[in-house]
Amino acid sequence: MSSEILRALGDQSGGTTTIVGHDGDLDAIASIFGLQWHTNPFPVNATTPGSALRIDVGDNGAVEVSVLYQIFDGSDEVKEVKAEFTHANGGSLEDLSKFVNSRTTNDCVP
Repeated sequence: MSSEILRALGDQSGGTTTIVGHDGDLDAIASIFGLQWHTNPFPVNATTPGSALRIDVGDNGAVEVSVLYQIFDGSDEVKEVKAEFTHANGGSLEDLSKFVNSRTTNDCVP
């Protein structure tokens, strides 16, 4: 999954990639990409139903990640909060790719 996300980000340089998934998917992406966030009023790194990650890559290759979520207070409002990289390599797509690739393997395990 991380390889496909990085490929999509490279194809969308200067654009946005939005990822919607089950909480386990978003937790895995957060872990492998070194992300953390606080979707108030929920706990730090909460992945609530219907939440999504929005990844923006600027024309200069800088990467920004946001979490979109609802707080289930009866309104239809979608909130957005910036995610932070927990490592020093989150600033550019090139650095992020190096970080992610250093933490993954393409080997299959039976």
